[in-house]
Amino acid sequence: MRLKYYISLVFIALTTMSSYAQYTDTVIKNNTIEITQSYQPEIKQNPKPALHAILPPVDTTHPIFNYDVPQQTLYYTYSSTPIRPLALGKDTSYNTYPNYVKLGYGNLSTIFLEYGEEGKGPDLFHVPSEHSIYIHSIYQKGSIKNQQSWLTDMREAGSIYGKKLVWNNSLDILNNQYYCYGYDHNLYQYDAGKVKQNYTGVHVGLNAMNEGLSNINYNPGISFNAYTGTILDSSSNKAKEYSCIITVPISYNIDTSLQLKASINAAITQYSVSQISISNNIFQFVPGIEYHGGLMSGHAYLNPTVGKDATYFLPDIFAAYRLTENHIVLSAGLRGSLVQNTYEQLSTDNPYMNTLTGIKQTHSTEVFGNIDVSIGHHISITGRLSWWQYENMPVFVNSIGDMKQFDILYESQLNAISLFAALKYQISNNLSVRISTTSYNFSNGSLVKPWHVPTSRIKGDILFQPNKKLYVTGYLNILGGITAIDNNNNPITLDGIADLGGSIEYEIVSRLSLFGQACNLLNNKNERWLGYQGYGFNVFGGIRLKF
Repeated sequence: MRLKYYISLVFIALTTMSSYAQYTDTVIKNNTIEITQSYQPEIKQNPKPALHAILPPVDTTHPIFNYDVPQQTLYYTYSSTPIRPLALGKDTSYNTYPNYVKLGYGNLSTIFLEYGEEGKGPDLFHVPSEHSIYIHSIYQKGSIKNQQSWLTDMREAGSIYGKKLVWNNSLDILNNQYYCYGYDHNLYQYDAGKVKQNYTGVHVGLNAMNEGLSNINYNPGISFNAYTGTILDSSSNKAKEYSCIITVPISYNIDTSLQLKASINAAITQYSVSQISISNNIFQFVPGIEYHGGLMSGHAYLNPTVGKDATYFLPDIFAAYRLTENHIVLSAGLRGSLVQNTYEQLSTDNPYMNTLTGIKQTHSTEVFGNIDVSIGHHISITGRLSWWQYENMPVFVNSIGDMKQFDILYESQLNAISLFAALKYQISNNLSVRISTTSYNFSNGSLVKPWHVPTSRIKGDILFQPNKKLYVTGYLNILGGITAIDNNNNPITLDGIADLGGSIEYEIVSRLSLFGQACNLLNNKNERWLGYQGYGFNVFGGIRLKF
């Protein structure tokens, strides 16, 4: 740009000289022209943005939380229903009071008593403690002669919390009276005193557990049990059983996901009746390892066991894999077990049984596969397919004659395939629905049939709490495929069992509520054991008082 200015000056100078040459007589006054321009480059300023307060957009995506929870080992035990009429099922009403007394009365001459207490105990030697007491008693009498029962159970448990150990004790006292009314009343006539069977048991237990503050954990325990049965109300036909159970488990935490475990177990039992005395013992050593980490979990135990008549190797192997995104857990395993078949176990299963004259322990092996599925936050589904092999499984057959009692036979060899499925729907604490079904297909048995063993079972229950003062429950039990031998030694199939019932409880004031319970609403003649029709429709109610 300055070059243009210089060119202009030169051009003016030349013009002046030319004019001077043409007009020599003209005098031009000397003038000085200065042209100056100052240029400074500038950067263009951006416009100042206008600031406005704007809230961030609402996040409508549903958060997904992944929890690394170790897979729990579940074992499903499929056993016969309690040895009592189905109408005497467990009270399924919701227990709203930890310290309460419950009194009720109903048809079938039902008298019902329940007592519960729990809380903090006295500080022994400046050490805190707690305790709980539970008492349950129910008496009922049906329309059939000598159809009655009276069941009573009292349980106590307590804990003392020391600086390094927690000491737990337990006491269980029971007295159950049954009457063998399952004979043909057209052919036989018995007074109540001639068919009464009474069972009494006392169980005392003690164990100590460290607080788990170190890598080594242990929980040794011992219990003493005494159980007697008076058969047909005869002092000369009285069975006695005494046992001592010892367990010494110990574990070592290698890290947060790996544990080494070991246990020494012993069950020493002596049974006697009349001139017969039978030892029924199990000694077992259980070494093993457990792993819980990430998506994988499992355990492996090797259980050499010395039983009453033989030595067994009872493996317990389990592995599970969790599919986090799909909320699916797949698992499989192999499990062996040995059951003592004590007099208490068998008479609890069937209280109308005769005294034992021989005892065999049941060895079983199960190979299984599981699937657990969670759908959303409220639905869970479980499935299990198992193959079983049994040795010396006990079954019940009616005694020859009036058939009012049951003798025990043993299936020396029995195979089975079982399928279990369960569905649970849960909405907070307001609604809970569960239903499960189990089916068995037995084969290769030493007997014609596994007598009085159900091959199908459906169980369901519901809990509904529309508000804080009202609780409603319901249950359904269905059994099928029960076979027996009649008095002519012919196999027969008993009618299916369907027991529908429920309960309701309403809180009147803070310390008083009313309750009602109904059993066998369909008024079916449910026959779990051949000859023993269950109680019909049964309803009873009363009050629950908090203290």
